[in-house]
Amino acid sequence: MVTMLLPLNRYQVKYELAEGRPYSKLDQLVLRAFKEEKAKTIQDLQDIFCLPNRLLVEVIVTLAQAGWIAISHDKEGSFILTRQGTAVLGTPDQQLPPGTSIRSEMAFIIMERFTGELVSPNEIIYQNTTQLKDDKIGEKTVCDIACKLPNKIIDKSLGIEQVQHLLRRKSGERIRFIAPPALVSQNYYWLAMNADIEQQRVIGLPDCWEGSLKQLLLEEAEKFAQKYPERAKASYVKVRSIDRTDRTRQTSEEFAGSYSTKIDLNDLLLTHTTHVQQLGKALTEEAKTDIIITSAFLKIDNLSDVKDWVIKALERGVNVSLLWGYKDDNNSEKRTKEWLEGLQKQAKKLKRGNLHFNEIPTNSHAKLLIYDTEEGYQAYVGSYNWLSKPTKVEGSPSDFNGSDVTIRLRHPGLVADLCRSVAGLWDTEQNSLSSNSPGRWQQIAADLQEQIDLYKTKEMQKADELPTSTVRIVHAREHAALMRQYLQKAQKRCLVVSHQIDPDEQVAGFRLINPLQKRSNNLESLIVLYGDKERLGQKETDFPQQVAQIKGVLEYKQGCHSKVFIVDESAIISSYNFLSGDPFNKAKRLKEIGILIEGGEVPAKLWAVFSALSDGMKG
Repeated sequence: MVTMLLPLNRYQVKYELAEGRPYSKLDQLVLRAFKEEKAKTIQDLQDIFCLPNRLLVEVIVTLAQAGWIAISHDKEGSFILTRQGTAVLGTPDQQLPPGTSIRSEMAFIIMERFTGELVSPNEIIYQNTTQLKDDKIGEKTVCDIACKLPNKIIDKSLGIEQVQHLLRRKSGERIRFIAPPALVSQNYYWLAMNADIEQQRVIGLPDCWEGSLKQLLLEEAEKFAQKYPERAKASYVKVRSIDRTDRTRQTSEEFAGSYSTKIDLNDLLLTHTTHVQQLGKALTEEAKTDIIITSAFLKIDNLSDVKDWVIKALERGVNVSLLWGYKDDNNSEKRTKEWLEGLQKQAKKLKRGNLHFNEIPTNSHAKLLIYDTEEGYQAYVGSYNWLSKPTKVEGSPSDFNGSDVTIRLRHPGLVADLCRSVAGLWDTEQNSLSSNSPGRWQQIAADLQEQIDLYKTKEMQKADELPTSTVRIVHAREHAALMRQYLQKAQKRCLVVSHQIDPDEQVAGFRLINPLQKRSNNLESLIVLYGDKERLGQKETDFPQQVAQIKGVLEYKQGCHSKVFIVDESAIISSYNFLSGDPFNKAKRLKEIGILIEGGEVPAKLWAVFSALSDGMKG
């Protein structure tokens, strides 16, 4: 038994919760129908409004909770106006009062500094340095005898996008605002665990970290036991796991951040041409009120058409936000700022929509396009740099070469998470804006959360027979953790598409080779595709041989910029290079955004198009 100490950072997060919702025009019309149309039952309301039964039931519940209608004592159990409901309809313009209450909250979030995983305090029992120096194992203190895991996560910053689903809230409440997390302690708190190498278990490890950390911890324990056999003979008696029966876990979709939804294959953008067409259509036709475009790079020389499209959006009164992550080699920050300011001057002359942008790089590698249409908000997530690619291209929308992959999402819960994510990417001290653009996108996220139930109703009424997928947003280091979890349980096939490959054993070797070497069975198919030779060729490496040893196919594909990971019937589409470290060597917070899709048609479609590119699979 090896006692292990995992170093922790502790963060404080202040946030606001909203409960209830502003009463809608439909609520007002239904309430009036009870008085003016003499409606008494849901059937009466269906005859008047021609709306789905479930939607009308939701309105009835809302009005009953407000105390404005009640069930009568007649045999039919019909509804009647209460005295309060009659009084509301007697006000000027028959306007309903506000229905939302807001309260402030504060929570602590824990980050382990070995791989960067996060957890809320109610999922973990941890100790401080003082305790560990006082407690003993035999004649020595816990600090002296335990295996202290190294601090591999140097960066201390944490974004609101990473913590949004770890914050406490009650059923019916939604997050209205999150302040940037503040680090309150470092090098003081530890997670004490006992690693049983023989039984292959780690006592004291939170359930949510089992898949990503258990195997790594056992490997570290084995190394420690071989090096210090005398220190690996006793365990720390105060190690405890959270009792599953004594805790309340938030398992609903909106708490967990995973949503059941239907995704059409038409929601996939697979070529440069289709990306350009979608960006032009969004700016010149579809965007109604707000549009935000985030890109790792902003290349001025490629944006003549985009500039014209942005002007057309502003002329329609659309608010446009441009968010860029890194300085381009051909553009100085000064030139980029001057170009954006020139565009902003044109926007001000129009006196319609507003233009917002960051003045210095955000160091974000994320790629997003989010805007609202007549049908609601939609978001595009993937590997395509919306603000750096040339718009003048030749080729058919069907010419797939692996250049980029993007997925469109319409589920309001997922789009809300992405809106809060872009607010987190933007909301830094260096890029604080008087326009409060980050706050605007947090407000949009809160509004979208109100629409989740209604969206479910609409999806249930769709005539199509599309299979349902389980979908969630993936941030930063979650990519590596999920990759390890899925590789450990892979059954048949695996595909990794990574624009860049860093063959170092702590990067590509750690993420791909290590978990697959631990398996007792081989996959039927393993494909690794990449589009940048530079990193893989910088030094002599055993990576190609290692891939071959686990019976995989490793191939270079010119122009392949996609970031895709597939295991069996699950897929991640992302901005994250699955087999590379930080491509720009920024020692700051990792800012990557992807989408995990489990089930449905998308994983199979991506497997088909990428395996078709592989020469090894063709043979």
